Order: sequence, then C-alpha cells, then structure tokens
Amino acid sequence: METFNARTLEDMSAAAKPPNHYFRRFGDLFLAMIRTGYHKWGFVIYRCAYGDDDLWNRYMAQLKENIHSELVRAERAEILEKYLQWDVIEDRDSLDNASKADVRRHFAGWVSEHIANQPCESVKTPLIAERIARFRYCLYVDQKCLDTLEQFQNSEGDFVGQIAQYSRPPMVIVLVDSQWTPSRKGVPKKDRGFPPIEGTDKRNVGWLYTRALDLTSFYDELSQNYGVVDFDDFYARPPIISPGFSGLSMPE
Repeated sequence: METFNARTLEDMSAAAKPPNHYFRRFGDLFLAMIRTGYHKWGFVIYRCAYGDDDLWNRYMAQLKENIHSELVRAERAEILEKYLQWDVIEDRDSLDNASKADVRRHFAGWVSEHIANQPCESVKTPLIAERIARFRYCLYVDQKCLDTLEQFQNSEGDFVGQIAQYSRPPMVIVLVDSQWTPSRKGVPKKDRGFPPIEGTDKRNVGWLYTRALDLTSFYDELSQNYGVVDFDDFYARPPIISPGFSGLSMPE
C-alpha cells in the first residue's frame, strides 16, 4: 500500500512500505521517523575548503535545489521539507583542509551533544545514534567536491528527463561513516591489502564519493532496518563514485 494522499506524519501508517524501491517514496525514512519517534532528518554537512566563498555558496544552493527537486518529484515535499534540517558546520581555523578523520572526531562530539538534547516526538525511548542516519553519517565537502560543480551546472539542458540526469557530469560529495575505525582486527584478508588511501589498506576506507543528486534516496537507504544496513550494498572504494555500477570515478 502506498500513502500517496498523506499530508502529515500522522497520516502515514508505520506498516506502509510499497515494494518498489523508487516508487515507495522514501518508505524507510518514514518508517524510521515513526518508529524511533525522531522526526528530524538530513545529513550534517562539513565545509572543509575556504578558498572561494562564491563557489561554496553556489555549491550549497545547488545541493538544496537537488534535494528539493527530488522531494517534489516523489510528491513528498509537503511532508518531509518541514522536518529537513540543514546543519552546516563551518570553521576555517579547525576545518580548512581537515581530513576525514578530523571530521569524524568533530562529528562524534556533535552527535554526543545533540542526541542528549533531542526529545522523541512520539516514542518515549532513548535515541540510539547508530539507528538514525542523521547521527551516524555526515557529509564532507572539500575542494575536490566543489570543483565538480562547474561541469554539472554547465551541462544543464544538455540532458532531458530524470534518468538522463545521470548522464550529466556528476556533482560529487563525500559521505563519512562515523562508526568506521582504522583497525584491521577482524577484517577478512580479501578486504585488506588494497593500495593505501589516507593511511588504510582496507577495502572500506570509512568514506565514499557519491552523487549530490539524490541524497534523499541515499538517506532513505541508510534508514533501513533501524539503520542496520550493509554498507557494501552501495559502497565503492574511492576514487570510484558509489554505488559503482555507473563506472564513474572522481575527477583528479
């Protein structure tokens, strides 16, 4: 059953989960919001490049437009935009050229501070960070990510239709997993011994490149099963852009 006519969370049934991945209209996100009682959603975004304020502002404007357009196409803007949180962390002194590890440490502190002060709207149970995508993953924007904006915007109009959007040069962003550690303990042999990236030879380096085109769908994916998802389902080792089936790599 799909709740096409729902206009509020109260209209949504916790059991409503259409079978088709795209047309279920962010069913896992809705289920997570209803079952956890925590209704805010959206990734925390870290700015890690400060050389061009205009480029940064255009990147963020495009990111917001991408998410709004995705919600409108899915007919979910009316419900979801009111709960969408844009938490952007900017601090030139501590974050300019910051590493993923630096951001992971800062994000852990941000989560500890915020999760302790976030009441559940409808379920009187403690929030568990690992079960809510907003508290497990964050977005990281460095100069390489910013540099993908120009080609993406210049290609507007060259491709028509939603599917054709994926033929455009990708606008790229980094997703960081806050639970990842550099430890090799328990890592199967097949998942280590790769060319080192930022000090690790593990296949999973704790972060990935992804298109900044359908982040709501990605957030929805990460909200499955109370946040218990198989990262390998959409992970591709950098410089490949996840999920990897497109064959695209991050431009040098």
